[in-house]
Amino acid sequence: MRIRAILKTLIVIMGGLVAAVVVVLLTVDFGAYKSEITAALTEATGRELTIDGDFKLRFGIRPSVTATGVKLANAPWGSRPHMMTAERFAAEIALLPLIEGRVEVKRLILIKPELIVETDKEGRSNWAVDFAQEGDDAAIPDIGTVVIRDGKVTILDGQTKRRRTIEISRLRLEPTGPYGSFRFDVEGALDGKRFVDVGHVTVQFEHTPASETIRVIEPVHALDPSLDALIDDPRIVEPMRDLVGSQRVALWTDKLNLKRPREGSGFGWHQDSPYWIHDSAHVDRLPNVLLALDDATEANGCLRIVRGSHTRGCLPGVRDDSQLGGFFTSPDHFDESQQVPLEVTAGSLVFFSPHAVHGSRPNPSDRARRALILTYQPSDHPMLKSGLTRNVGA
Repeated sequence: MRIRAILKTLIVIMGGLVAAVVVVLLTVDFGAYKSEITAALTEATGRELTIDGDFKLRFGIRPSVTATGVKLANAPWGSRPHMMTAERFAAEIALLPLIEGRVEVKRLILIKPELIVETDKEGRSNWAVDFAQEGDDAAIPDIGTVVIRDGKVTILDGQTKRRRTIEISRLRLEPTGPYGSFRFDVEGALDGKRFVDVGHVTVQFEHTPASETIRVIEPVHALDPSLDALIDDPRIVEPMRDLVGSQRVALWTDKLNLKRPREGSGFGWHQDSPYWIHDSAHVDRLPNVLLALDDATEANGCLRIVRGSHTRGCLPGVRDDSQLGGFFTSPDHFDESQQVPLEVTAGSLVFFSPHAVHGSRPNPSDRARRALILTYQPSDHPMLKSGLTRNVGA
């Protein structure tokens, strides 16, 4: 499950809770004790909801709900008691829709939320929360701006026992169109590796603590017309037609790797296909091309590919306790002695399969090793990050 899907899950859960809160509070006695209100909310959501701290409802031009110490119970089979906790939860509700009987959340704020998204051995998910029992008026509301501070999301696969944790320093989400279409601005970390998402662009930083050096930007073609023009360059496109197996091709994704002198980090053995397989139904038809922007040598951490690995399809990932372990290829399933260092001059093109096991070593030299990587696909399919379509020649 990708981070955007996880965040949407969190937002839907919180939006459903807001709707349930409003419906319950419009039907219970406002002189009731907090325990009676939370009991009614539990009935409305189908999960036990507790509020250990303050609970406030404010009417007026800007109705709002705030609570501290919020806890939502996990599925009965879950690995821990609570699916979600939050130090503070606040929602500003639009007045006019509320008068009309609709719940529209203008602003939703979560401070220090912790969410676990998990499945059990049978593949059942814990995020199937029933917010609208038969006969209830509660429903998932329209949601405006969402702000999250200091959050944590744990992903647990009950079948493989693989666990990952995403730390969210800050997040701002705003709707950009129909329900389900959002702009994400988020800063967080995976395995302590810092990243920032601005819209559909991801910026990764070098792995040393507190580093401000950028190592990867994805995608980049919209940042400059010359980068966009490269997508249509026949020296790239003609070989790609053969590799994709179609005369009409489109861009899947593109990224700029910036391997800085003395600081550029390496990257372990991996395939691209396991990372993309959940987002594309034609992962076998996503070939890459690397355009070397500097001379690449073993000294400055050139790309390395394992000979013949492209013929074996998606291989199993490493099983460890790291958050990104599953994206690295298990050493039991390829022969590292078959690695080939691809030393090329600036301006060279290297085409390789999404199934090819590849990686690189750090750059301890005084020379940069920068590269632009473009990935193509059959035409008329959306790109990985933006969801837009960029056909070649369009």
